[in-house]
Amino acid sequence: MLPHLNESRLKGSYYTSTSLASSTRSNINQNADNALRILNDSDKLMADPKQTATALLAVKYGIFESADTNLSYNLMALSKLLSDHPSAWNVVDQSLIDKITQIAIVIDQPTNVICPALSVLTLITLDIDNIAAKSNFGSLEQSIASHPEFIESLVSRLLSSNVQIIHAALQLINATLLRLVLTRPDTASPYFDQLRDAGLLRYASQLFENKPLAASCSPQLYDLQELIRAIFAQNKQIDVDISDHLHLTSYKQMESMVTTLIGTNQSNNVDWQRTGLSEGQDPVTEINNSLKWAGIQDFTDFLSQDEMVFKKMYLEHLAFAPPNSRFPLILASLAVSEIMFDIFGVNEFKKDYFNVMPESFIPAPYAIHDISPSASTASLTGPKVSSSMLSPSTSVSETLNTTTRVAKAGANSSVESELAKLGKLRPLIFDWGLLHSAGIVNFLRLWLVSSAQKEDFENIIEVVRVLFAQAIPNSDFSTVSIDSVVSKLDTLSYADIRALQLQNVEEELNSHWGMEIRSLHNQFHQESYDFVKEQRIRLLLRGEWFYIDNPTQPPPTNSKSRLSTGSTAGVAAPTSRRYFVALSPSLNTLHYSEYPKKLDEYPAVDALTRTVDLSTITKVIVTSLTPKTHQPKNRLRVNLQSRTNYSKISLVSTGSRENSTLNFYIDTPEKAAAWGDGLLMLKNKPYQSTETKKYIDMFAETKLRLQMMHITPDDLEFAVKHPIFEKDYESVQTSDDFYFL
Repeated sequence: MLPHLNESRLKGSYYTSTSLASSTRSNINQNADNALRILNDSDKLMADPKQTATALLAVKYGIFESADTNLSYNLMALSKLLSDHPSAWNVVDQSLIDKITQIAIVIDQPTNVICPALSVLTLITLDIDNIAAKSNFGSLEQSIASHPEFIESLVSRLLSSNVQIIHAALQLINATLLRLVLTRPDTASPYFDQLRDAGLLRYASQLFENKPLAASCSPQLYDLQELIRAIFAQNKQIDVDISDHLHLTSYKQMESMVTTLIGTNQSNNVDWQRTGLSEGQDPVTEINNSLKWAGIQDFTDFLSQDEMVFKKMYLEHLAFAPPNSRFPLILASLAVSEIMFDIFGVNEFKKDYFNVMPESFIPAPYAIHDISPSASTASLTGPKVSSSMLSPSTSVSETLNTTTRVAKAGANSSVESELAKLGKLRPLIFDWGLLHSAGIVNFLRLWLVSSAQKEDFENIIEVVRVLFAQAIPNSDFSTVSIDSVVSKLDTLSYADIRALQLQNVEEELNSHWGMEIRSLHNQFHQESYDFVKEQRIRLLLRGEWFYIDNPTQPPPTNSKSRLSTGSTAGVAAPTSRRYFVALSPSLNTLHYSEYPKKLDEYPAVDALTRTVDLSTITKVIVTSLTPKTHQPKNRLRVNLQSRTNYSKISLVSTGSRENSTLNFYIDTPEKAAAWGDGLLMLKNKPYQSTETKKYIDMFAETKLRLQMMHITPDDLEFAVKHPIFEKDYESVQTSDDFYFL
């Protein structure tokens, strides 16, 4: 409540004086003079009750009778009187409120008229509790009821190119939400819905596209943000009661849009079962079990957007989905709203911010120095408006003569508090409808991709929660844009989200059981190492064919003729000579023999004539070979490069000088890793390749995840014994009497 609004009012005897009334019926110029006297020195004027009554009535009738410049003077004078002098409130009645409301509705009203008019309405709205206690005073609610176009006109002011109009409009919107919505927690107020339908959130979001403009209005935008959070939290506590006229209207609107979307049943009623509700479930009951009035607001707003992408996906889904797999539309909308409540901190919001009215709510009083010296125009001087805030039709002279109240509002609030509000702004909250719509569309997308059923609903909610967490990482509202958020919501795949979900589970478990999990991981890592080592040794025991000659080097003869004929450049065809190498069953000796070509069958170890004592081997060197490129002389020919990745394995023995005991060549990295690391692991030396490390880590992490999720072989046996069969498919009459264009 304003600190000066509880003081005594003027005595009514002065207003009943016939002589005073007649003195107010002077010409318009005299009314303007009275207004200028008030702006010049209101304290001296208000000290004399007789002069006070005369001036107040003159200002009031000046508002009714004057226009343009003189109207601006009288509105500014009334705004100053209501701000500074409690006795001035006796002049406020329903007729005056209606007149100022009519002035504010006019779209092409001059800036120096519309700004003080909005300021007066803001002051009246902020003092609405005191006004309601006086029977002779009117109220803004009655004026809004008489002029339903006022709400739409007020919200449209946010699209103005003039920063002062936007500033004044935001103050009146905030005052309306505070006094007419937030201070009435027991009943649902229509004003927030009306402002929302008129585009309040959408237009407020557009303000952030102009950073200087958003910065200049940051205190009011922050107030609006906190009011929206408070109203959402308040509406979450209000049950939907269709016996209430407002609630019944919203429910009928929701029914109508659902019927338009999915049709009716045989009884010509809304087929709620097609929206995913079970037989006997009531939509009002389900809504009241969740977000109540806030839930039906979001769902109705989503249906009114007529999202074509959603309609296409949803109707195709309904045409073929069995009852148990139908997408739960209403419940999904409520779930997405609850996720957004968590993201924007609606559930934790406290109304302490509004216990003491923020200074940014109160319009600053006008003074004589706000009037430009020019007698032909009534304008307010102040800081220049950024050129980016001007419409193409706005001239520089018009801009310099427009009302500026931003500097004065800044004087009421400290620089520190304004900077703090700017840092706490969450611009995405003004894109609430767009985020909610994108959330439902992607909820349906994930539902279809995962082939979910009713019993999977809670699991899909968690998947959607992870999706939102990735789209808005760490609740970063200052750097992300609505376009980037929607893009991430639409593009992140179900498999990626599930992987992130599993990663989140691991991080949560690590935070609670870090030491135990690390010990378990080390145990599984050693088991995986032993498993891979055993696998590598089995490959060595089986044996393998290898090249004897380096396949990346061209043969010494006929190379010129090969290049001239245009054969594949860069790698010569490997010679047919082969080694067959195998490990002995004792694991101590490597046996090998040379063959003129690769045989169809693997030779036995006993048939191999040469041996290498592994105890004498000190090093196993695996070298990746890069083919030499040969550029053909004829530039018209295409130079093809081989994609085969060859490797050389060298076994180095002990002695006075290190000698390569055996060299052979492999044509795949997997074989190179298996044999190179296999020989090293056989000698209890550390492996070298990334392939082996990848397998060991994969086996260890898979076993750890299975352990954390308590999955055992019994679970697989149960799944095999109890397969899931679809029994409730709707019968669909198919026909081949159709064709495609």
